[in-house]
Amino acid sequence: MNHLLKIKNQRIQLGSLEERFSEKTKLSWNRELFRKVFSELLVNAMKFSPESSAIFILFQSDQESLSVSIVNSVAGDLKMGVGIPNEYLDLVFEPFFRLTKNLYEKHESLDFGIGLSLVRETIQKFGGTVVVKNINDHLGDVVLPKVEFKVTLPYSSSEK
Repeated sequence: MNHLLKIKNQRIQLGSLEERFSEKTKLSWNRELFRKVFSELLVNAMKFSPESSAIFILFQSDQESLSVSIVNSVAGDLKMGVGIPNEYLDLVFEPFFRLTKNLYEKHESLDFGIGLSLVRETIQKFGGTVVVKNINDHLGDVVLPKVEFKVTLPYSSSEK
């Protein structure tokens, strides 16, 4: 995906996974389907993030599940305010729903509004969930709004 990151001079920062649960558990998945899921989430983060921004991939693990979060800032030129308007948080997963009418041809995206629907359907087929929420980044001097897409998969899905 490096060629897509170069479009807006963006970068991906990858977190690490705590290994205390990963040694005892297994997660079965379809490599091609999950490549498409995370590609869609990352391309969306790239499209809607400002120039020269970082996109974070964070991992969480507990005894029952593995979660992967894609966290990004929202470009100010989108006129959506800070993040995704609360009334649209569930709607972004509906087929053909689009937050903006912008086209992102450079990102090799069809922009039909079906990408996040496919993400949700795929994750649910494996017994998982995907949610989106607005969060605030308090790490710097200024509080910055960000958007988080969080995919959670149960370890029990390896038995399906």
